[in-house]
Amino acid sequence: MDTVSSFTLPTDVDTNRTFYTTKTEALPPDVDTNLTVYIKAKFGNTCYKEESFFHWWTNYYLTDDLLVENKTGCRRSISNVYVAGTKKCATTSLRDLLAIHPYIMYSHTTEGEIHFYDRHFDEGYEWYRRQFDFSKEWQVVMERTPLTFSFPEDAPRKMAELNPQTKLVVIFCDPVIRAISDYLHEKETESYKTFNPPYYRINDESFELSVFKPSGAVDIDNELIKKGIYSTQVKRWLEYFPRTQIHVLDGNDFNQDPVSEINKIETFLGLPHFLRRTHLDFSQQLFCIAFPKVRCPNKKLKGRPHPDIPDKVLHKLYEFYQPYDSELQHLLNRTFSWMGKSST
Repeated sequence: MDTVSSFTLPTDVDTNRTFYTTKTEALPPDVDTNLTVYIKAKFGNTCYKEESFFHWWTNYYLTDDLLVENKTGCRRSISNVYVAGTKKCATTSLRDLLAIHPYIMYSHTTEGEIHFYDRHFDEGYEWYRRQFDFSKEWQVVMERTPLTFSFPEDAPRKMAELNPQTKLVVIFCDPVIRAISDYLHEKETESYKTFNPPYYRINDESFELSVFKPSGAVDIDNELIKKGIYSTQVKRWLEYFPRTQIHVLDGNDFNQDPVSEINKIETFLGLPHFLRRTHLDFSQQLFCIAFPKVRCPNKKLKGRPHPDIPDKVLHKLYEFYQPYDSELQHLLNRTFSWMGKSST
């Protein structure tokens, strides 16, 4: 395996730059119940006007015409908090709940996820930096590209060279259920067809025909399967980032009690706790954000009904993942909620 020292940085990287520090001071009173106070905390003394909130809330997007006139202390900086995965394990919901924290700076690019480490790395550091909005030193700059944790294989060393202080947030979920969700997503969106070579193999007839070879063996080279081999991915990231900079969630725990899981991340980031249960509406199948304003999941993209999969198919897949799950358990000294299903 190559070492970090063998990796050649893009020539436009400023290796002497500094990265933002985490703001640990207390939040103002009533910030979690009063919209006016919240907006002041979120956008007051930032690089954007307070009225930017309403534009930002609509689509997580900020434009230069929303910048304040006095931009003292403002700069573009790459993320120091990276939601790196895992695809189809509720990373969008995780992102949405983190983004509302008053001290976290998050916004979309025009294309959504940046995909710097897999699609745009050759465009250089300055291109990457321009994908972020202006921020001040006390703001935590967050990015989300779930593909990064598993692809490309050299993403950890690239990120370690660009910003070794990055804190990674990763959410794992049942790898079999994840594969089914990923199959449905790719079958509907057909985004897998843009990759060359084709990392996904999607058979429109059924999930089973997609994940098994004609011989009956699990297709380990199919991205539907490979993305659920979490231990391999974790080992790769631990080569370049200390365990203390990686926070791992169990997707089931997050779905059951998102507030507690977000509070743990706030602690991990050194931020005062903000999210409360009253900020969420649990009356629907997928919870909605109720404060500072209402935001619900896109039902066309989230919560797709899963097809009935034969028990023998599920059992075979859980058996396949079992040794990798055991390795993950050893690496992280933690048992995840789906582990042991192969024996049931």
